[in-house]
Parts: sequence; structure tokens; C-alpha cells
Amino acid sequence: MFHVKHVLARMFHVKHSGVARGRGFFAILLLAPILAGCAARAVPDGWAAPVASGDIVVVHTESGALEAFRVQGSSATSVWRYPLSDTDPELKAVYATPLVMGDRVYVADYEGSVLALNVADGRPVADWVPPKADGRFVASPVVDPNGRMILVTDNGDVLTLDLATGALSTPVARLDGRVWSSPVLSGETLYVASVDRRVEAISIPDGAVRWEDTDSPVAGDLALGAGSLLVGGFDQRVRAFDLGASGDERWAFDSNTWFWARPLVADGTVYVVDVDGILFALDADTGAEQWRSSETFGEVRAEPALVGGLILVASREGTIAAYDASSGALRWGPVDPEQGQLLANPLVLDSGEVLYVSNEGSLLRVEPTSGNVTVLFERS
Repeated sequence: MFHVKHVLARMFHVKHSGVARGRGFFAILLLAPILAGCAARAVPDGWAAPVASGDIVVVHTESGALEAFRVQGSSATSVWRYPLSDTDPELKAVYATPLVMGDRVYVADYEGSVLALNVADGRPVADWVPPKADGRFVASPVVDPNGRMILVTDNGDVLTLDLATGALSTPVARLDGRVWSSPVLSGETLYVASVDRRVEAISIPDGAVRWEDTDSPVAGDLALGAGSLLVGGFDQRVRAFDLGASGDERWAFDSNTWFWARPLVADGTVYVVDVDGILFALDADTGAEQWRSSETFGEVRAEPALVGGLILVASREGTIAAYDASSGALRWGPVDPEQGQLLANPLVLDSGEVLYVSNEGSLLRVEPTSGNVTVLFERS
């Protein structure tokens, strides 16, 4: 692992002092398992976020397995677990957030396959042969205006998939770099970033590059807000790019360490949390700092969640805390349910409750106002 750390440090051109302030090589240690060929013994487990279809929540409980629960209040009843039988198509580790469309859930796994399952019973969709891409899926898929799934492999291939048939296209575009960051779509423009210092705006109809930036290595998911593309990078900055044809940089905000968690945009404010766990509130138009949290409780990869005027932040160590969205004051926490690391993005339910899934496969329900945490499911 020592070798991997130094290879990645050179790859990202990270200053040693900046990494030290970032509590060592937390991000590198997390990235190492998804580096192709980094080590034969590194087995990826995945950190896919839970997704909901009505009162059914689909959770990646462990590598190679999905489980659906009917969540009602403080209880969760198992509805199905995939695979249902030995003859079902194999599922590998899942990093990409599954996609729910109608009565189906689509799952893109680390080995480059895409499964289509019926949400109601977890059975594979009839006549669907899981397509196999020439690359791995770490980034989450999106759906374009024509109803096609858009996927980006870790080697930068941009593919489209017919949701009805499972037909996978040849690459409509290729990004020059390794992609672990989930892209975003605005109209017919796909915004993609790579750990090889490249952010691109790609026209989906023809694959043309509308603009590109080559200043920052990016592994965290992208976000849209206030007419901007928001990008947090390993260069210790969060940047906002204009969504117009030129892609001009509108502002940049500097921290003392890396950004990996996806920015959260609400009511003219961008909430970002750096790897050290410091939460910032920035003006969405200018990037000016409005406040920052004074307390930190661990390293953070998961996106913050905004519910009822509170910002919830979950740490790699497994703790959860809530901050006042207007001031950054700590409202409660940290709470430690002792269920493992929290790396996946949370799911905010219509009820206002927040669900997290841990790296040990536990499903947690958080009541934002009180900070009460209920373990809905614990993998045996």
C-alpha cells in the first residue's frame, strides 16, 4: 500500500503538507481498491447509495448482493434479496448509485455489467441480457432527455444504454482520463470529470467537446446549481463553471485539504465538506464564504444532507452530526451507531428522515431534529 500512496501522490501532484493537513492519505486509501491492477488482494466492496421506489428502499448490503426493504417508521421489512437463485446473473461490487425508473431498478457494477431488476420482487427483467462494457463502472449513471441511460466507464468511455432492451452503444465520446466522479446532465450536455485533471462538457447528440478544463484532479461527484457546474477537487478547491458555451470559471474557493463529497446546493448557498470534515457554506453566485463549522468529527466522503434547516454530515468513522444551515452551529452529535464506516451518499425520504448505509451493510434511519438513530437492518 505504501507504493500505491506515493504513486497516487505523484499522479495528483499533491503537496505533502496539504496531504498532512488532510489527516494523511484517507482519500488515497479509499481510492486504492478501485485502481485497476493496484493489488491482487484489493477486493472492492462498493459504497453505493440507497435508492427508493415508493416505500421500498433498495440497498447494496455487501459485494454481490442487493436487498430491498419496505421502510415504515422505525422498522424495515425485507422484501427481497438479490441474487434470488444461483442462476441469476452475477452481481459484483457496486459503487454507482442504482437507478430507479418506473417499476425497474438498474444496477451498474464494478465489472462493467448492467442488471435490470423488477423493484417489486427483485427478479431479473425478462429477456434482458446484462450488457458488458469494456471498462468498470464507478460513476453513477444519468438519464438523457430521450430516456436513455448514460454511463461513463472508469477508462473514460461515454456510453448510452436503451432502457427497454439493454442494448449498449459503442462509445459516443471518450474522456482522456480515469473517471470515478459521477457526471451530471443539463439539457443535452454531459459534464464529466476525471482524476487526471480534466473536466469536460460533452454534447450527447454528437460527442463533441464543448469546453474543457485541465487544472484539477477530481474523484468526487459533480453537482449543478445557480447556473453553474460545481466541482470539488484534489487541488484543495471547489470551483464553479458557467454552464454556458464557454464554461468560464465563475469562482473558486480554497481550503487546506481535498474535496471529495458532492456539493449540496440550496436557496442560493453551496454547502461543501472537505476531507477533514469541515463544513463550509458558500454564496452560490460568488463563492464567498458565509460560515464554516468549528467542530469536526472525522474524515468525510458522503454528501451532506439538508433537512428542516439542518445539515447532516456523516464521517468515515461512522459518526453523524447536524449543523444549523444558517450559522454552522453544531445542533447535535456526533452520534456513533457503531455500524461501520459511512461512505455512501445518504437518501432523504419524503418523510424528512435520512437513511444511511454503512460499509458493513447496515441500514440506518436518522431523525434529523432529535438526532435519534435507528438501526433498521444489520447484516449478520
